[in-house]
Amino acid sequence: MQRKVAKKNISKKILDIFPPFKKKDLEDKNVKSHIRDINFIYNNFPRQEKVNNLFFKKTKKIFIIFLFLGLFLLVILGFFYIKNNLKINIPKIYVDNSYKNWYEETLLNQIEDNNSLINSNSVLDKFKFIFSLISQNILGSKDLITNINLLLFNLNYILNNWPNFILGKIDSSDIRQNFLNISNALNNIKDNLNEIKLKDLIFNNNDIFYIRDQINYLTNFLNYFVEFMDSPERRNFLFLFSNTSEMRPGGGFIGSYAHISILNWKIDQINILDINEPDKEFDSKIIPPWPLQNVLIGWKAADANWFLDFDKSASKVINFLENSNFYKKNNIKFDGAILITPKVIEDILTITGPITIDSNIVLNNDNFLIEIQKNIQQKRQNKIESPKQILDSFWNKALEKISNLDYQARNQILNYLIDWMKNKDLVFYFKDKNFQSFFENYNLTGKSTSLESNFFGDYLAVVDANPSSGKSDIFIKKIVNLKINILNNGILNNELEIKRINNVSSTFDWWYKLTNVDFLQIFTLPNVEIINVSGGKDKKIYPRINYKKNGFVFDNDLAYEKTIKTIDAFPQIKKYDFENKNIFSTWLETELGKTSFLKLEYSRNLFKIPSPGNKFIFILDHQIGDRGEYNIEIEAPIGFKFKENNSSVFNYSIKNSAKNLKLELTLIEDI
Repeated sequence: MQRKVAKKNISKKILDIFPPFKKKDLEDKNVKSHIRDINFIYNNFPRQEKVNNLFFKKTKKIFIIFLFLGLFLLVILGFFYIKNNLKINIPKIYVDNSYKNWYEETLLNQIEDNNSLINSNSVLDKFKFIFSLISQNILGSKDLITNINLLLFNLNYILNNWPNFILGKIDSSDIRQNFLNISNALNNIKDNLNEIKLKDLIFNNNDIFYIRDQINYLTNFLNYFVEFMDSPERRNFLFLFSNTSEMRPGGGFIGSYAHISILNWKIDQINILDINEPDKEFDSKIIPPWPLQNVLIGWKAADANWFLDFDKSASKVINFLENSNFYKKNNIKFDGAILITPKVIEDILTITGPITIDSNIVLNNDNFLIEIQKNIQQKRQNKIESPKQILDSFWNKALEKISNLDYQARNQILNYLIDWMKNKDLVFYFKDKNFQSFFENYNLTGKSTSLESNFFGDYLAVVDANPSSGKSDIFIKKIVNLKINILNNGILNNELEIKRINNVSSTFDWWYKLTNVDFLQIFTLPNVEIINVSGGKDKKIYPRINYKKNGFVFDNDLAYEKTIKTIDAFPQIKKYDFENKNIFSTWLETELGKTSFLKLEYSRNLFKIPSPGNKFIFILDHQIGDRGEYNIEIEAPIGFKFKENNSSVFNYSIKNSAKNLKLELTLIEDI
């Protein structure tokens, strides 16, 4: 199907797509507001001399992220069952020949509005500003303005009507047409940008090439998306709730999840389930990871979130669920998985306000996880069926509040979405390689950094797992201090110190007060030599059964465990070869009110001798759900300093964020 709108007579094409407002709708305040929003592009063009080039560079990626949000907001928030109905008709677009004169006459009156736009926290407003900036560079091109309006119309329509989409109150063909319109608009904007004379641009030529490239990437993705949604097959997704009070290498323990199915551009069903339900019907006998063998008999979906890279964890969870009779009997296959941490729910509660479950339970952004877990544990102790019924009650009441959110609140969710994705509180996995590569391109898949063999720098990932100590991780404060000394002969000497402080109060329930037992993995570059170790524990693991005798099979995704090596001088440390990295593992046990620690000194050869102009790169990969404190100190070789801070020592600290970190430091002579 040809989806691209012809450039010639584009205004007529648009008139064919959109119905006009009805007269009675023109009195509606929401419609009036929407008209103002739609016409934004006409009355918010900045003066050339007032445009800040740096602002564009800082925000040029925001419109890419926003486009993604417009496409997948419906899936991301799919489990929210909205009960209200917003009816907004899309008006016709008219672009007349007087536009240029109008532009000239009104330009001076828009400076104040534009300045407020630049300072706005609204994702949508910043998105519009970028396109107004692009528009200015071709001196008010009618075609580009028309195409930008077409794009904004359809994005606004989707964002204002996603509750109706979830309820099935919008014809699926209308939603489909919206996405086709977005694809058409992007293709035409790309053509408009190809006609720009680079000498007329007010920003760097590389910027326009970047925009063209990204728009091309987005249009290709939209084609895949429409084809995917056009499929007559039912599409199934997992929405995994990661409990970070019980850490796993891939985030938190997955105790609950939502099964979302989409058919013919409609959300067909949303079921919130306890993962024990499919696990009970999983008959395959698979040997669990070594640290879990004294806890589990067999490996199942609940504990499959075992890898630092979310794509590996998600594919393992999907595989186990698909092979459970719970889904296998109906031949249900999953197309992908989306994982969220409790931070997502807590932020949503800051928007909706507290939610009352009953006279004894009021959930807010501060107590959500603790109160939910308390209720579930109490029901399990009393052997009450469906101990997770509180989740259904919470969602029903939360959805009632979400359904009444105004435009500003919905826009706040969009701003939160960017933070969630940036900090890996929201990560994605898709079986379809076209989808997966798109999300990987924007670092939204929770994937660790791949390193080249000639990498000049250092790498670290500190990964925790709590296999048998209740839900104590929620009260653990983790502090990681790393000192890197770059020697003139190309050797790195590192000192890594990890502290875990157990801050749980004695007034909390028993499942929080258990001694915190942490299986600690430290990912480094290969060919690392241990110099000294303090702290850590050599914990003995005794499998609960004889796996070979009972017919259990080994999972090849755990093949790295077979590379295990024990360092004779430091028996508490185990070493593994893992892809293009190295893993050191040990155990830390932290009692109530106490602190545990590990200090590791190690060295490694860089692939070349440091010299002026070399860029030393340090990469810190965060585990999903990690909110630890990291303090990094990098010392340059003798006779050198770093260009970035004009000092021989560079310090950097980060906390309360799981965003991956990349530092690029340029070596210069210290004269």
